Amino acid sequence: MAAAGTAAGPATPEPMPSYAQLVQRGWGSALAAARGCADCGWGLARRGLAEHAHLAPPELLLLALCALGWTALRSAATSRLFRPLAKRCRLQPRDAAKMPESAWKFLFYLGAWSYSTYLLFGTDYPFFHDPPSVFYDWKTGMAVPRDITVAYLLQGSFYGHSIYATLYLDAWRKDSVVMLIHHVVTLVLIISSYAFRYHKVGILVLFLHDISDVQLEFTKLNVYFKSRGGSHHRLHALAADLGCLSFSLSWFWFRLYWFPLKVLYATSYCSLQSVPDIPFYFFFNALLLLLTLMNLYWFLYIVAFAAKVLTGQVRELKDVREYDTAEALSPKPSKAEIAATPPETLTWPRSLQGPRSRPQPAGPGAQQPLSTRPAAACDEDATAVPASGPPRPSSPTGHTAALVTPGPRPRAPGPCRRPTPGSRVSRCAPGRPQVPARTPCHVAPVPPPGPPGGQGGPSEDAPGGYPAAVPRGGAGGRRKHRAPRPGPRRGRPAPGARLSCGTVP
Repeated sequence: MAAAGTAAGPATPEPMPSYAQLVQRGWGSALAAARGCADCGWGLARRGLAEHAHLAPPELLLLALCALGWTALRSAATSRLFRPLAKRCRLQPRDAAKMPESAWKFLFYLGAWSYSTYLLFGTDYPFFHDPPSVFYDWKTGMAVPRDITVAYLLQGSFYGHSIYATLYLDAWRKDSVVMLIHHVVTLVLIISSYAFRYHKVGILVLFLHDISDVQLEFTKLNVYFKSRGGSHHRLHALAADLGCLSFSLSWFWFRLYWFPLKVLYATSYCSLQSVPDIPFYFFFNALLLLLTLMNLYWFLYIVAFAAKVLTGQVRELKDVREYDTAEALSPKPSKAEIAATPPETLTWPRSLQGPRSRPQPAGPGAQQPLSTRPAAACDEDATAVPASGPPRPSSPTGHTAALVTPGPRPRAPGPCRRPTPGSRVSRCAPGRPQVPARTPCHVAPVPPPGPPGGQGGPSEDAPGGYPAAVPRGGAGGRRKHRAPRPGPRRGRPAPGARLSCGTVP
């Protein structure tokens, strides 16, 4: 469809319509345009691009370079400004991780919205007070004012950067897929509206959307800063409450009230009144309608949050789009999480706490197992626990095997233990003190009890009549066993051997 002509428009601004007039006139104009389009199809689209699209390759290259510039600037601001600020203000770890994203978006949207406000209210552009004027005197290939070109370059490059940031930089939320679609639709609208010289309505769209983003990021920043330094700051809490209220009102007023009545009415009805054969009429109106539907989708999150506040389910402000910590973390930590966790915050799993005491059968000639250990041979953490049940009988060779094991791990929260190298670990609840690691036990031989045919008397070198563990450490050094260790192989006790705790290499 080629442009047939332009209209200068009435002398006075046209009053803003109602929702009923918007639906009636907009739907009627769209149906009339569809019936009157005899040669609509890919052929008409190709001709429309060739005749009306004016976008030079250097302009696209400059847009891509500016998008890379936004990415580099965000990386530098995050590492040199936002993260040091979060550390200096002693934010909570969860808040400190999300603060750089909100601070970056707040600064950009504040600057972009301020510039759009200047263009609409500080210059002679009548686009806000008279939205149908965006199509007055329109013609193909018309020159774009330099101030509007700067706004388009900044906004287009930022949304190009935002597509990459949503995938790789920002926190993944429940609406991240919708947010990605929103950035793609916005970037296509910015580039195509500049190419087809619909820049006047584009500035109006950017102004009506950026104000809500400014208030959203301002509210989130105050939510992060109200608990800084381990104390509650009432000023930030009050600012967060006021920001949440103003954000909800501005979202409805700017995006759901003014945007349809000022933008959709101008593009669906007034555009055909000014330019009867305006190019790509259905394409632009479809994208703007999709943008409206996404605004309605996000407004449901606002309504859901307000309902939770009124019913008492939520007492503090939070972003309902974010995943809960219990939903986001898996029950088993990954290797990266284990490597990044300090040793003092780790603990032994229940499966790695050694064998548990088992009841032993009673029999004639059974001897009592060892119930205590010498203090020099055992560490102060791994305590000797006697085997439960009746005493264990002697072996056929006359040796007595007594099993000494650490006690069962209590179910109540206890201190965290430092894991040994190579062991599997699990996370520990915060605030639990650290105790030394548990040292393993080694096998000490037990000689036969007395001369042949005798019953065997108590030993003289250990309390309780049992031989003591051979010490390995001398005066500050290590010392091996003087007697060879019996048994088929190392690590498995021989028949008649007794387990004893000691210092192992």
